[in-house]
Amino acid sequence: MDEIGFDLPGTETEGVLRLHHRSDGFGAFPTNAGSNALTVGLRRRF
Repeated sequence: MDEIGFDLPGTETEGVLRLHHRSDGFGAFPTNAGSNALTVGLRRRF
């Protein structure tokens, strides 16, 4: 999983871009079971 955060100045909010990878678990699941998800979101610090 890789993540990049972009702090928004003067706020407690951060923009986030994340690449999440799921593999086949070294053969524990079928070979075509791996996947990638690219997500975008906002993170609020408290």
